[in-house]
Amino acid sequence: MRNTPPISTMRLPPELMATICHFLAQPHIQYDYIYLIPLLYVSREWYEAAIPLLYARPYLAPHNIRQYLAAISSREVGNFVRYLDLRWMQHSLKASMTSKLIQRSLHLLQYFIAPQVGFSTVHLPILVKCQQLQVLDLSFVVGNWNWEQMRVYLGKFNNLKALKLLKKQSNRGKSEQVTLDKWPAHLERIELIGSSYLTVSEIPSSLHSVTVIEVGTLHTLDHLFITYGAQITELTIISLPSDSPAMVIKSQIFHHMPNLCKFTVQLSHLRNATFELPLSKLRHLRFPGPQYPVMSHKTLQPEDLALVIADDKLPELKLIEIDRWWKWEKSPFMEDLVDLLEDVNGAVVTI
Repeated sequence: MRNTPPISTMRLPPELMATICHFLAQPHIQYDYIYLIPLLYVSREWYEAAIPLLYARPYLAPHNIRQYLAAISSREVGNFVRYLDLRWMQHSLKASMTSKLIQRSLHLLQYFIAPQVGFSTVHLPILVKCQQLQVLDLSFVVGNWNWEQMRVYLGKFNNLKALKLLKKQSNRGKSEQVTLDKWPAHLERIELIGSSYLTVSEIPSSLHSVTVIEVGTLHTLDHLFITYGAQITELTIISLPSDSPAMVIKSQIFHHMPNLCKFTVQLSHLRNATFELPLSKLRHLRFPGPQYPVMSHKTLQPEDLALVIADDKLPELKLIEIDRWWKWEKSPFMEDLVDLLEDVNGAVVTI
Protein backbone atom coordinates (compact mmCIF):
# COMPACT_ATOMS: atom_id res chain seq x y z
CA MET A 1 0.00 0.00 0.00
CA ARG A 2 2.95 2.33 0.59
CA ASN A 3 3.73 2.26 -3.12
CA THR A 4 0.21 3.41 -4.06
CA PRO A 5 0.34 7.03 -5.20
CA PRO A 6 -2.03 9.59 -3.66
CA ILE A 7 -5.44 9.77 -5.31
CA SER A 8 -4.79 13.34 -6.42
CA THR A 9 -1.86 12.17 -8.55
CA MET A 10 -3.59 9.12 -10.09
CA ARG A 11 -4.48 9.47 -13.75
CA LEU A 12 -6.52 7.25 -16.04
CA PRO A 13 -5.92 7.12 -19.77
CA PRO A 14 -8.23 9.60 -21.56
CA GLU A 15 -9.65 6.75 -23.64
CA LEU A 16 -10.73 4.86 -20.51
CA MET A 17 -12.28 7.98 -18.98
CA ALA A 18 -14.23 8.60 -22.18
CA THR A 19 -15.44 4.99 -22.22
CA ILE A 20 -16.69 5.26 -18.62
CA CYS A 21 -18.52 8.51 -19.37
CA HIS A 22 -20.11 7.10 -22.51
CA PHE A 23 -21.34 4.07 -20.55
CA LEU A 24 -22.95 6.29 -17.90
CA ALA A 25 -24.57 8.41 -20.59
CA GLN A 26 -26.33 5.57 -22.40
CA PRO A 27 -30.04 6.25 -23.00
CA HIS A 28 -31.03 2.97 -21.33
CA ILE A 29 -29.74 4.29 -18.00
CA GLN A 30 -32.58 6.36 -16.53
CA TYR A 31 -31.55 9.80 -15.27
CA ASP A 32 -28.04 9.32 -16.60
CA TYR A 33 -27.19 12.93 -15.69
CA ILE A 34 -27.22 11.95 -12.00
CA TYR A 35 -24.20 9.73 -12.59
CA LEU A 36 -22.37 12.22 -14.80
CA ILE A 37 -22.63 15.29 -12.57
CA PRO A 38 -20.35 13.96 -9.76
CA LEU A 39 -17.60 13.37 -12.32
CA LEU A 40 -17.44 17.12 -12.98
CA TYR A 41 -15.96 17.65 -9.51
CA VAL A 42 -13.28 14.95 -9.58
CA SER A 43 -10.70 16.72 -11.67
CA ARG A 44 -10.32 18.87 -14.76
CA GLU A 45 -9.74 15.75 -16.86
CA TRP A 46 -13.01 14.17 -15.71
CA TYR A 47 -14.81 17.47 -16.25
CA GLU A 48 -13.63 17.69 -19.84
CA ALA A 49 -14.65 14.08 -20.47
CA ALA A 50 -18.12 14.36 -18.89
CA ILE A 51 -19.37 17.84 -19.81
CA PRO A 52 -19.97 17.13 -23.54
CA LEU A 53 -22.06 14.06 -22.68
CA LEU A 54 -23.99 15.88 -19.95
CA TYR A 55 -25.18 18.46 -22.45
CA ALA A 56 -25.55 16.01 -25.34
CA ARG A 57 -28.78 14.65 -23.83
CA PRO A 58 -29.90 17.18 -21.21
CA TYR A 59 -32.75 16.58 -18.80
CA LEU A 60 -35.09 19.58 -19.20
CA ALA A 61 -38.02 20.47 -16.97
CA PRO A 62 -39.79 23.70 -15.94
CA HIS A 63 -37.56 24.13 -12.89
CA ASN A 64 -34.25 24.16 -14.78
CA ILE A 65 -35.03 25.46 -18.26
CA ARG A 66 -33.81 29.04 -17.68
CA GLN A 67 -30.51 27.90 -16.18
CA TYR A 68 -30.02 25.54 -19.09
CA LEU A 69 -30.77 28.28 -21.63
CA ALA A 70 -28.18 30.51 -19.98
CA ALA A 71 -25.61 27.71 -20.01
CA ILE A 72 -25.95 27.00 -23.74
CA SER A 73 -25.63 30.70 -24.59
CA SER A 74 -21.98 29.78 -25.02
CA ARG A 75 -21.50 28.48 -28.56
CA GLU A 76 -19.07 25.86 -27.27
CA VAL A 77 -21.61 24.40 -24.84
CA GLY A 78 -24.49 24.70 -27.33
CA ASN A 79 -22.51 22.62 -29.81
CA PHE A 80 -22.57 19.68 -27.38
CA VAL A 81 -26.37 19.28 -27.68
CA ARG A 82 -27.48 16.26 -29.73
CA TYR A 83 -30.86 15.40 -28.17
CA LEU A 84 -33.41 18.08 -27.23
CA ASP A 85 -36.50 16.68 -25.51
CA LEU A 86 -39.08 19.34 -24.57
CA ARG A 87 -42.09 17.08 -24.03
CA TRP A 88 -42.08 17.64 -20.24
CA MET A 89 -42.31 21.43 -20.49
CA GLN A 90 -46.11 21.25 -20.72
CA HIS A 91 -47.50 24.82 -20.44
CA SER A 92 -44.37 26.60 -19.18
CA LEU A 93 -42.58 27.23 -22.48
CA LYS A 94 -43.02 30.34 -24.61
CA ALA A 95 -42.48 30.36 -28.37
CA SER A 96 -39.54 32.76 -28.05
CA MET A 97 -37.80 30.45 -25.59
CA THR A 98 -38.30 27.48 -27.91
CA SER A 99 -36.66 29.47 -30.70
CA LYS A 100 -33.64 30.24 -28.52
CA LEU A 101 -33.28 26.61 -27.47
CA ILE A 102 -33.20 25.46 -31.09
CA GLN A 103 -30.99 28.27 -32.38
CA ARG A 104 -28.35 27.64 -29.73
CA SER A 105 -28.25 23.94 -30.60
CA LEU A 106 -28.23 24.21 -34.39
CA HIS A 107 -24.79 22.83 -35.10
CA LEU A 108 -25.07 19.15 -34.10
CA LEU A 109 -28.70 18.65 -33.02
CA GLN A 110 -29.84 15.19 -34.14
CA TYR A 111 -33.06 14.48 -32.20
CA PHE A 112 -35.81 16.99 -31.40
CA ILE A 113 -39.06 16.38 -29.50
CA ALA A 114 -41.39 19.38 -29.66
CA PRO A 115 -43.25 20.61 -26.55
CA GLN A 116 -47.02 20.60 -26.12
CA VAL A 117 -47.23 24.39 -26.29
CA GLY A 118 -44.76 27.06 -27.29
CA PHE A 119 -44.14 25.39 -30.64
CA SER A 120 -45.65 26.09 -34.06
CA THR A 121 -44.79 26.04 -37.75
CA VAL A 122 -42.82 29.25 -37.13
CA HIS A 123 -40.11 27.01 -35.66
CA LEU A 124 -39.88 24.72 -38.70
CA PRO A 125 -37.61 27.09 -40.72
CA ILE A 126 -35.23 27.16 -37.74
CA LEU A 127 -35.20 23.38 -37.48
CA VAL A 128 -34.54 23.08 -41.21
CA LYS A 129 -31.19 24.77 -40.53
CA CYS A 130 -30.21 21.84 -38.28
CA GLN A 131 -28.29 19.93 -40.93
CA GLN A 132 -27.63 16.98 -38.60
CA LEU A 133 -31.28 16.54 -37.54
CA GLN A 134 -32.34 12.91 -38.02
CA VAL A 135 -35.42 12.55 -35.78
CA LEU A 136 -38.29 15.06 -35.52
CA ASP A 137 -41.12 14.28 -33.09
CA LEU A 138 -44.19 16.54 -33.30
CA SER A 139 -46.61 14.06 -31.72
CA PHE A 140 -47.01 16.00 -28.44
CA VAL A 141 -47.91 19.35 -30.05
CA VAL A 142 -51.39 20.71 -29.29
CA GLY A 143 -53.19 23.89 -30.30
CA ASN A 144 -53.50 25.76 -33.57
CA TRP A 145 -51.25 24.68 -36.43
CA ASN A 146 -50.60 26.25 -39.83
CA TRP A 147 -50.90 23.27 -42.16
CA GLU A 148 -50.04 25.23 -45.28
CA GLN A 149 -46.62 26.10 -43.83
CA MET A 150 -46.25 22.50 -42.74
CA ARG A 151 -46.63 21.41 -46.37
CA VAL A 152 -43.97 23.89 -47.47
CA TYR A 153 -41.26 23.09 -44.94
CA LEU A 154 -41.57 19.37 -44.32
CA GLY A 155 -39.86 18.43 -47.57
CA LYS A 156 -36.87 20.64 -46.76
CA PHE A 157 -35.52 18.35 -44.02
CA ASN A 158 -32.91 16.75 -46.25
CA ASN A 159 -31.27 14.48 -43.66
CA LEU A 160 -34.33 13.52 -41.61
CA LYS A 161 -34.68 9.75 -41.12
CA ALA A 162 -37.55 9.49 -38.61
CA LEU A 163 -40.67 11.62 -38.30
CA LYS A 164 -43.58 11.58 -35.85
CA LEU A 165 -46.52 13.72 -36.89
CA LEU A 166 -49.39 15.11 -34.87
CA LYS A 167 -53.01 14.53 -35.75
CA LYS A 168 -54.56 17.17 -37.98
CA GLN A 169 -57.57 18.83 -36.44
CA SER A 170 -60.05 21.18 -38.07
CA ASN A 171 -61.41 24.22 -36.28
CA ARG A 172 -64.24 22.02 -35.04
CA GLY A 173 -61.84 19.52 -33.57
CA LYS A 174 -62.44 16.83 -36.20
CA SER A 175 -59.67 15.05 -38.04
CA GLU A 176 -59.19 16.10 -41.67
CA GLN A 177 -57.24 14.77 -44.62
CA VAL A 178 -53.79 16.24 -45.13
CA THR A 179 -52.02 16.27 -48.49
CA LEU A 180 -48.26 16.68 -48.22
CA ASP A 181 -46.48 17.94 -51.32
CA LYS A 182 -43.15 16.40 -50.45
CA TRP A 183 -41.78 14.16 -47.73
CA PRO A 184 -38.16 14.40 -46.49
CA ALA A 185 -36.07 12.80 -49.21
CA HIS A 186 -34.25 10.27 -46.99
CA LEU A 187 -37.07 9.44 -44.57
CA GLU A 188 -36.87 5.85 -43.27
CA ARG A 189 -39.41 5.71 -40.41
CA ILE A 190 -42.69 7.51 -39.87
CA GLU A 191 -45.21 7.48 -37.02
CA LEU A 192 -48.64 9.00 -37.53
CA ILE A 193 -51.62 9.72 -35.32
CA GLY A 194 -54.43 9.11 -37.77
CA SER A 195 -53.94 7.79 -41.28
CA SER A 196 -55.09 10.72 -43.43
CA TYR A 197 -51.51 11.69 -44.31
CA LEU A 198 -51.09 8.48 -46.27
CA THR A 199 -54.24 8.46 -48.36
CA VAL A 200 -52.88 10.37 -51.35
CA SER A 201 -49.27 11.22 -50.49
CA GLU A 202 -46.29 10.04 -52.51
CA ILE A 203 -43.81 8.66 -49.99
CA PRO A 204 -40.04 8.43 -50.56
CA SER A 205 -38.46 5.16 -51.68
CA SER A 206 -36.26 5.15 -48.55
CA LEU A 207 -39.27 4.73 -46.21
CA HIS A 208 -39.46 1.18 -44.82
CA SER A 209 -41.03 1.51 -41.34
CA VAL A 210 -44.58 2.79 -40.76
CA THR A 211 -46.45 3.19 -37.47
CA VAL A 212 -50.09 4.29 -37.51
CA ILE A 213 -51.90 5.07 -34.25
CA GLU A 214 -55.66 5.66 -33.90
CA VAL A 215 -56.68 4.29 -37.27
CA GLY A 216 -60.30 5.25 -37.92
CA THR A 217 -60.71 2.42 -40.41
CA LEU A 218 -58.21 0.12 -42.04
CA HIS A 219 -59.58 1.09 -45.46
CA THR A 220 -57.71 4.40 -45.16
CA LEU A 221 -54.46 2.42 -45.36
CA ASP A 222 -55.31 0.78 -48.69
CA HIS A 223 -53.38 3.41 -50.65
CA LEU A 224 -50.29 2.76 -48.53
CA PHE A 225 -50.48 -1.04 -48.86
CA ILE A 226 -51.29 -1.20 -52.55
CA THR A 227 -48.95 1.54 -53.78
CA TYR A 228 -45.97 1.27 -51.43
CA GLY A 229 -46.35 -2.09 -49.69
CA ALA A 230 -43.34 -3.63 -51.43
CA GLN A 231 -40.92 -1.27 -49.67
CA ILE A 232 -42.34 -1.71 -46.16
CA THR A 233 -40.32 -4.02 -43.89
CA GLU A 234 -41.76 -2.90 -40.51
CA LEU A 235 -45.44 -2.15 -39.89
CA THR A 236 -47.17 -1.16 -36.64
CA ILE A 237 -50.93 -0.63 -36.39
CA ILE A 238 -52.45 0.50 -33.10
CA SER A 239 -56.01 1.76 -33.30
CA LEU A 240 -59.04 2.50 -31.23
CA PRO A 241 -61.05 -0.59 -30.24
CA SER A 242 -63.76 -1.77 -32.58
CA ASP A 243 -65.63 -4.97 -33.33
CA SER A 244 -66.36 -3.78 -36.84
CA PRO A 245 -65.35 -6.20 -39.63
CA ALA A 246 -63.61 -3.21 -41.25
CA MET A 247 -61.05 -3.29 -38.43
CA VAL A 248 -60.03 -6.91 -39.05
CA ILE A 249 -56.84 -7.27 -41.09
CA LYS A 250 -57.47 -9.39 -44.15
CA SER A 251 -54.84 -11.67 -45.60
CA GLN A 252 -55.03 -9.87 -48.95
CA ILE A 253 -53.07 -6.89 -47.66
CA PHE A 254 -49.97 -9.08 -47.24
CA HIS A 255 -50.02 -9.75 -50.97
CA HIS A 256 -48.82 -6.16 -51.37
CA MET A 257 -46.12 -6.45 -48.66
CA PRO A 258 -43.83 -9.32 -49.70
CA ASN A 259 -40.85 -7.87 -47.80
CA LEU A 260 -42.52 -7.40 -44.42
CA CYS A 261 -40.13 -8.56 -41.67
CA LYS A 262 -41.68 -7.17 -38.47
CA PHE A 263 -45.38 -6.73 -37.75
CA THR A 264 -46.70 -5.13 -34.55
CA VAL A 265 -50.46 -5.18 -34.10
CA GLN A 266 -53.11 -5.66 -31.44
CA LEU A 267 -54.66 -9.11 -31.48
CA SER A 268 -58.14 -7.60 -31.72
CA HIS A 269 -57.37 -6.86 -35.40
CA LEU A 270 -56.45 -10.46 -36.24
CA ARG A 271 -58.42 -13.61 -36.92
CA ASN A 272 -57.35 -17.13 -37.84
CA ALA A 273 -57.91 -16.26 -41.52
CA THR A 274 -55.52 -13.29 -41.43
CA PHE A 275 -52.53 -15.43 -42.40
CA GLU A 276 -54.14 -17.40 -45.22
CA LEU A 277 -51.49 -16.09 -47.60
CA PRO A 278 -47.86 -16.98 -46.79
CA LEU A 279 -45.46 -14.27 -45.58
CA SER A 280 -42.10 -15.55 -46.71
CA LYS A 281 -39.91 -12.93 -44.97
CA LEU A 282 -41.78 -12.22 -41.73
CA ARG A 283 -39.42 -12.87 -38.81
CA HIS A 284 -40.94 -10.97 -35.89
CA LEU A 285 -44.53 -10.74 -34.63
CA ARG A 286 -45.33 -8.45 -31.72
CA PHE A 287 -48.70 -8.27 -29.97
CA PRO A 288 -48.83 -5.40 -27.42
CA GLY A 289 -51.60 -5.14 -24.87
CA PRO A 290 -54.69 -3.07 -25.71
CA GLN A 291 -54.84 0.55 -24.61
CA TYR A 292 -58.61 0.29 -24.36
CA PRO A 293 -60.99 -2.54 -23.37
CA VAL A 294 -61.31 -5.16 -26.10
CA MET A 295 -64.84 -6.36 -26.61
CA SER A 296 -64.23 -9.06 -29.20
CA HIS A 297 -63.56 -12.67 -28.18
CA LYS A 298 -62.70 -13.76 -31.71
CA THR A 299 -59.06 -12.74 -31.66
CA LEU A 300 -56.20 -14.92 -32.83
CA GLN A 301 -55.35 -17.74 -30.41
CA PRO A 302 -52.12 -19.75 -29.88
CA GLU A 303 -53.58 -22.77 -31.68
CA ASP A 304 -54.41 -20.60 -34.71
CA LEU A 305 -50.88 -19.30 -35.00
CA ALA A 306 -49.40 -22.76 -34.37
CA LEU A 307 -51.44 -24.12 -37.27
CA VAL A 308 -50.24 -21.30 -39.54
CA ILE A 309 -46.61 -22.08 -38.68
CA ALA A 310 -47.12 -25.81 -39.12
CA ASP A 311 -48.54 -25.12 -42.60
CA ASP A 312 -45.30 -23.28 -43.52
CA LYS A 313 -47.07 -19.99 -44.11
CA LEU A 314 -44.56 -18.17 -41.90
CA PRO A 315 -41.33 -20.00 -42.82
CA GLU A 316 -38.93 -17.34 -41.47
CA LEU A 317 -40.74 -16.52 -38.22
CA LYS A 318 -38.29 -16.57 -35.31
CA LEU A 319 -39.78 -14.38 -32.59
CA ILE A 320 -43.26 -13.83 -31.16
CA GLU A 321 -43.72 -11.22 -28.43
CA ILE A 322 -47.06 -11.32 -26.66
CA ASP A 323 -48.31 -9.07 -23.87
CA ARG A 324 -49.40 -10.84 -20.67
CA TRP A 325 -52.80 -9.18 -20.95
CA TRP A 326 -53.85 -11.69 -23.61
CA LYS A 327 -53.21 -14.61 -21.20
CA TRP A 328 -51.82 -16.90 -23.86
CA GLU A 329 -49.75 -18.68 -21.23
CA LYS A 330 -52.98 -20.24 -19.92
CA SER A 331 -53.79 -21.84 -23.25
CA PRO A 332 -53.19 -25.62 -23.51
CA PHE A 333 -51.83 -24.97 -27.03
CA MET A 334 -49.14 -22.55 -25.90
CA GLU A 335 -46.64 -25.37 -25.47
CA ASP A 336 -47.18 -26.47 -29.07
CA LEU A 337 -46.50 -22.95 -30.30
CA VAL A 338 -43.32 -22.70 -28.23
CA ASP A 339 -42.08 -26.06 -29.54
CA LEU A 340 -42.62 -25.00 -33.16
CA LEU A 341 -40.54 -21.85 -32.66
CA GLU A 342 -37.80 -23.65 -30.73
CA ASP A 343 -37.46 -26.16 -33.58
CA VAL A 344 -36.25 -23.29 -35.79
CA ASN A 345 -34.14 -21.65 -33.05
CA GLY A 346 -36.90 -19.15 -32.34
CA ALA A 347 -38.79 -18.15 -29.20
CA VAL A 348 -42.09 -16.96 -27.77
CA VAL A 349 -41.53 -14.11 -25.30
CA THR A 350 -44.09 -12.73 -22.86
CA ILE A 351 -43.79 -8.97 -22.43
